[in-house]
Amino acid sequence: ASVLAGLTAAAFDGLQGFSSSTIFLTAPHTTRARTRPNVVVKRSRTLTVDDIHPSRTPRRTRLPRSVVDAAAWCGPDLRSQAIIASAVQQRLVTPEQLTTVITRLTTLRKHALIVETVTDVAGGSLSEYELLFARLCRSYRLPTPTRQTRRRDASGRWRYLDVEFGQGTIVADWVY
Repeated sequence: ASVLAGLTAAAFDGLQGFSSSTIFLTAPHTTRARTRPNVVVKRSRTLTVDDIHPSRTPRRTRLPRSVVDAAAWCGPDLRSQAIIASAVQQRLVTPEQLTTVITRLTTLRKHALIVETVTDVAGGSLSEYELLFARLCRSYRLPTPTRQTRRRDASGRWRYLDVEFGQGTIVADWVY
């Protein structure tokens, strides 16, 4: 039987910032679904009992699977990355939980991007800008920076630097 999935299921479990009028469902690959307005049915060969939350209603995939599916199904890569980063930043899932799902879903659309994003998020990149910066560092073969370094400012208050290369030699901080 079909279950809520992707952004729809993630929103039911608390993910904020990605509202959609489209309802996403996942069904076993053998299921034939009728088309309905604003409903997208994704067929899956890898949907198992472990992916479905045993007690939540309406029936839906567990949050780590929902986040991974949402990232795989959305259009732009940056939005995929934002979904993953937001789910971790909002403390709804951990990078380890996402990695468990990704490891099993090897034929996942955008698999390499999702793996890379989860790795960056586990390393401390929790915003789209930080994820873009990490990608930029890789593309120019820069060393991996230390992320979220805690320092005191001139007035003695604690601040966090987004990235730092080599003990304060080069630092970067985003102004939002």
